[in-house]
Amino acid sequence: LHFSMSVLLNWSHWQKVMRSAFAQSTLERAGLVLLLLTLTGAGCIRISTNTSSSEVYESVDGGKSWSSADSVLTVNGSVAVLPLAKPAVFQFDPTDSKTLYFSTLDGGVYQTTNGAASWSVQRHSVEPLLAMDVDPQHPCTIYGSRVTRIEKSIDCGRRWETLIQLPESLVVFTVRVNPQHPNMIMAGTNRGDVYLSTDGGVQWVSPVRIPDRVGDILYSTGTVQDIYVSGLSGVLYRSSDAGKNWVDLSTPLRTLTASAPVTGIFLNPKKPEEIFVATQRSIVHSTDRATSWTQIPLLTTPDVTGIRTLAVDPQDARILYYGNTTTLYR
Repeated sequence: LHFSMSVLLNWSHWQKVMRSAFAQSTLERAGLVLLLLTLTGAGCIRISTNTSSSEVYESVDGGKSWSSADSVLTVNGSVAVLPLAKPAVFQFDPTDSKTLYFSTLDGGVYQTTNGAASWSVQRHSVEPLLAMDVDPQHPCTIYGSRVTRIEKSIDCGRRWETLIQLPESLVVFTVRVNPQHPNMIMAGTNRGDVYLSTDGGVQWVSPVRIPDRVGDILYSTGTVQDIYVSGLSGVLYRSSDAGKNWVDLSTPLRTLTASAPVTGIFLNPKKPEEIFVATQRSIVHSTDRATSWTQIPLLTTPDVTGIRTLAVDPQDARILYYGNTTTLYR
């Protein structure tokens, strides 16, 4: 990824890095969803298509070329492909960029330890794993959700125990582990309820409820210990005291984005006051802990953008990727 410093600083230069790269594939019919960006020296990008089948593709040269990454090793040693089931969640191990987990809506959980060269089946269940996050200090410890339950695995996803059963009216779509304090786990529901545990999932409280379905939960790193909870329509709350008290920061964000559906939110791990938010129509940027926002110019116009996802290079936040229904831009 070679750009001049002046170009990257204001995100004024974009280029297509993928457009229907695989002829006759479901990318063209149902669209492209970028689920994860990791860099392993040369710029490794992994994507999954949001389709009726689990197609995974990988680029190791910053998006110049792509290859299929959906081989599955079976119990008898033969090689198959990921099942014809819609993907649910795609999560990487924060301590090892070659280890990833992938779940499907038919209840499958898969793991790769070789950078998606092949996948192994970890578990099949009647209920799908809708959310997943990996403990950064204990990589085989995973927290996830199956509809109304928050669960934990300590063997890389093979066996799961229920930590808390929520009311039937709730669906847990988000589970996040605090990377600096991994005993802190937070989960968000379709109704806006936020659940918090500070002892690894033994006890839970609900410190806040936002007026929207919870889209994501983010923890800032370094000296600033902020926690952000975002909603799908631009609702944004922040806590600076480990989740005890919360401030509603929604108005500036929703004013700039016209409350368009949020499709991605990222914190810069090297500058915890810097936040990126993507909506279906735009990408906005804050450098003051979500107090004020500016819009980032895009290659596409708002009426045709249709942003489905956003990824920020974790090593250099000046490098962004966003994808719409058929094209990935860098």
